[in-house]
Amino acid sequence: MLLTDAGAMMILGAAIFTRGISYRDLGTVVLFHPLDVALPLWVDSALWTSVGVVLLVAAPWHARWFGRLALSAATGLLTLWGLLFILAPPAQFTQRGVIYIALGLVTLWAVWRGRRGEIRVVEGGADAGGRKRR
Repeated sequence: MLLTDAGAMMILGAAIFTRGISYRDLGTVVLFHPLDVALPLWVDSALWTSVGVVLLVAAPWHARWFGRLALSAATGLLTLWGLLFILAPPAQFTQRGVIYIALGLVTLWAVWRGRRGEIRVVEGGADAGGRKRR
């Protein structure tokens, strides 16, 4: 199961869930993201935590509509979160925003690039004449 898209969903789900939980004890961290500044922290926490839980729950059904929807929501959250950093000071966008955007795009590349194909075993050596093993 870990060699399928479910593996990516579990990794992302655990990371996104952990990020949501981290809002509960920020300590002296200064938040720069426009939504962090504009919304109560419990809203941000609920958003990230719920997307993480949905990803983890949907992982066994990664090939069904529920799994695809959950992975799409997580990818969209990461990418849009990064894009919204453009409203923050420029240094915050280049230090934080680009990482969220890159993680979203790498997820898109890794999951939606299509089948990797099958390896076919050819009988014999170089002089086998291209006969396929059956």
